[in-house]
Amino acid sequence: DNVLSLDKGGVKTARVSMGALYEIEGQAFSVSEFPEAISGISSYRDRVFLGGNAGSLMLLRNGEIQKMLDLRDRGGGIFYVYSDSAGMTWFCQAPSDKPLTGVGAVDLNGQLRFYDREHGLESRVLVVGEGGRNELYAAGIGPETYLYKFDRENDRFENVSLPLPFSINPNFEVHDIAVDSLGLVWLATTDGLLLFDGEFIRRIDLDRYSDYEIRAVSVDLDGGLWAATDTEGLLYLKEEGAPIRFGEQNGMPSRISVYRSLSIDKEGRLWMGTAEGLIRSSRFHPLPAATPSPRIENGMAQEALYLELTRDTQASLSARTFAYPADHLLYQYRISPDTYSEEERQGMGWTVAENGQIPVNTDRSGHFVLEVRGQQGEGYLWSEPTRLEVRIQNPWYRQLWFYGVLTAVLLAILWLGWKQSLSRRVSGLELALEKQSMSLDEQSDQLREQRAKTKSTKTHLYLLERLVRNLPNDLEWEQVWSVFHQVIKLPIPIDRITIYTRSGTELLCTAVSRDEADPVSRREPFDEKLSLPCHVFARQRFLYIDDLTDAGQWPVNREMDVEGSLLLIPFRQGGDDLLFSAFSEQKEALTTDDIAILKLLVSFISRSLINTNE
Repeated sequence: DNVLSLDKGGVKTARVSMGALYEIEGQAFSVSEFPEAISGISSYRDRVFLGGNAGSLMLLRNGEIQKMLDLRDRGGGIFYVYSDSAGMTWFCQAPSDKPLTGVGAVDLNGQLRFYDREHGLESRVLVVGEGGRNELYAAGIGPETYLYKFDRENDRFENVSLPLPFSINPNFEVHDIAVDSLGLVWLATTDGLLLFDGEFIRRIDLDRYSDYEIRAVSVDLDGGLWAATDTEGLLYLKEEGAPIRFGEQNGMPSRISVYRSLSIDKEGRLWMGTAEGLIRSSRFHPLPAATPSPRIENGMAQEALYLELTRDTQASLSARTFAYPADHLLYQYRISPDTYSEEERQGMGWTVAENGQIPVNTDRSGHFVLEVRGQQGEGYLWSEPTRLEVRIQNPWYRQLWFYGVLTAVLLAILWLGWKQSLSRRVSGLELALEKQSMSLDEQSDQLREQRAKTKSTKTHLYLLERLVRNLPNDLEWEQVWSVFHQVIKLPIPIDRITIYTRSGTELLCTAVSRDEADPVSRREPFDEKLSLPCHVFARQRFLYIDDLTDAGQWPVNREMDVEGSLLLIPFRQGGDDLLFSAFSEQKEALTTDDIAILKLLVSFISRSLINTNE
């Protein structure tokens, strides 16, 4: 059903209206009916204010109506209610048969107050919000009266609306506001997302969503911005530019959002109202998922380490990402001279690589850096770029060695007349050619070594991919341990694989190794400060330490001297949290591709296990 209003002011309880009032705690909820459909909700300590769609404002204590204010003489339905840090409860009311200016409020003593033109408000207020250092703002309608700041000392509002530096809709209005910890005011409007910093107002670049109507906005604890659009779902923006979009693929029942119903509760969960119901993030402090970095392949279907091209020729390159799901993969690339600084390179734009194909322009010679990044679709960040060194050389008849040969021929002809002088020059030329030959031999040895490493990496990828693809859809734990032992026997330097589960104050550890094919179990105390598995288990964050002797890489206090490398991947199975661990006695044992395939193996096993209680 269509969500009318949302309040997440309580620590454990959320309140939402879809006509009736629903109070949600955990996975349970209760429903209450009132004389009017509820269109606005707010709470302050033990007081809950409800705005009715017919013009009543109700005060609840312990679930019972303690006071009911009839505001039908002033206007129509009360569509928004907000309680600030000082205990003032502000309410926004729709007009009825006459215009309505300003906003209403109820103070801590229960006294009803109205703020209108005498208090600095020249237009109807649609939303009130607080943030920064308890700075209170009211927003509303019109290009010259859309934003006001409350002066608590003088008990009045100041119009801080600045001229808008772009063409606007004739019916311009601010639907929602959010004030972050720095005091910056984010405005969700009919004409996109705006930012007010006290001195300037500007529209935020949201790529192709810049001109879309934004109906609700909220800022998380990490400074990330969540914006609900009218028809395109939810957007996440950490830095200005292309936002990350969430839609039906990420669990939303509808991409149509509701005005002023986007909230992040005190536990870090994200709540949002849509035209087809209420949604809540499945994780605390939700963030878009990461996309593995792509591999760049040449026309021989081999991963390229560096690329040498001749000027004015065509190059065949493609990008590939080993990821799940992989049906909406997008790729972008950019190429820059290798003399560019990192800052100059970051300032360059990206070009879309259609179907993962990357054309390389060879109309000029030189050394360049090609960067390619990938994105798995809705809800995924762009990956870290993969870099490729590109060397574009002139044709043979324009290269230095050709001119060197031509010079040698001319010198040979002159030798007939100037034998003695030419002899000395030839000796010098022979010495230079000998050095060049030695340099070519060294380059050839380096190339053979790089090809050997590439072949070894391809062997690892092929064996792991074949193992993953041959797994059955319904797995039992006995098969899982057999699969883990097969992984250990592959030519990948993994010496032990362990599965961790938690039981109260203990951590249950079950492992297979090169010497022990049957799983061996043990228990150890659950201590987040001393144990890497416990630390990862508690935070559910992926961790890879490539050198366990480097204390600087440990997020917890070290408990023993251990050499090698360690990979920890948290996952869920049947409602339980588990942790996959791969340990190697070698430093830097796993490549990026090895880790990506092990993640896929863990993801497949978590989806395919059928006897999860063992």
